[in-house]
Order: sequence, then structure tokens, then C-alpha cells
Amino acid sequence: MGRSLSLTPSISHALDRGLDGSGATRGTQPAPLPGQRFGADILGLAIFLVMLAAHALTKFT
Repeated sequence: MGRSLSLTPSISHALDRGLDGSGATRGTQPAPLPGQRFGADILGLAIFLVMLAAHALTKFT
């Protein structure tokens, strides 16, 4: 168990550097605006409701 805990920082460090080794980090991406995040939440909710309705129609008919 101690070994897996010691590997975790190196894995997260590799992810921060970028998987392709280009040196691009996750921190270089700009943070999404609140409006964009809200729009993504609404889109996800709409897709979920459509899938739920389709599931209900196929299950009960």
C-alpha cells in the first residue's frame, strides 16, 4: 500500500506535463467562463432527460 501511495505524485506530475511529452501542462488552458459551464450543465441535463424518456418509452410500450 505504501508503494502505490509513493507512485501517485509521479503519475500526477506526468499528467501535468502532458501525456505526449510536449511539455504542455493542463494549467495552460484557460478556465471556462461561468456561462459556458452553465451551458454545458444544461446540455448534459437535456441529453440525460432525452435518454431517460427514450428508455421509458421502450420499457413501457
